[in-house]
Amino acid sequence: MQIYLDVLEFLKKHLNCIVFISVDNNEYDNFEKLVEIVNNEKTKVVKESSLKKGTFEYQLSLIIDNLLNIERIKSK
Repeated sequence: MQIYLDVLEFLKKHLNCIVFISVDNNEYDNFEKLVEIVNNEKTKVVKESSLKKGTFEYQLSLIIDNLLNIERIKSK
């Protein structure tokens, strides 16, 4: 929960940015509603599966996924 609060605080202070956050599918709807309340439609929440291949956001999500996988392997 703390990470969500940190993200929401960041969104309130930074109006023109892109934020990637990993949210479990079970938590997605609630997180989306929370962002909507705090940020009043200034921020768009998109599921990773909805990103269009080849876009900047899609490519960035692949990089982040790879970095997270590397970290998981290192910690084992």
